[in-house]
Amino acid sequence: MDWMGAYEQKLKQDKPLEAFIVFIRAMDPMARLNPSWVLKMLLPRIMQKDDLSEIITQLPANLLEHKEVAKLDSTHSNYKQIKAKALILFGGKSPKSTKQALEKLRNVMSDSDLKEFKGLDHFGINKGEPALIAEAVRNFFSAD
Repeated sequence: MDWMGAYEQKLKQDKPLEAFIVFIRAMDPMARLNPSWVLKMLLPRIMQKDDLSEIITQLPANLLEHKEVAKLDSTHSNYKQIKAKALILFGGKSPKSTKQALEKLRNVMSDSDLKEFKGLDHFGINKGEPALIAEAVRNFFSAD
């Protein structure tokens, strides 16, 4: 996750759009086909202003989340210590690597359920079908 240094630097320089571009290019191989300056010009024009503003406010938390991901990379076997029943949710439009990692996690955690929401992406809980997510969580907690 060598992109995080540049991402963090852009945030410290109060250049959130440039930080977001660093993130996009790190996460999406297709975005890497475009120079950063093109993305900087296009993003404000192709994204809804409210959506872009919301993402910008989440960038510092996103950095912290990905630092934790990097710290915990390849430690999935530690999760076998968890004995509580767990529900793992993900959007079917998430990258293949996300599904593979979560399947590996489900196999390590003996009492876990993995639920895929085929039409949703990573932000499905907020932008997609919150009622569908709520129903899955409600069913999980009301089972047994």
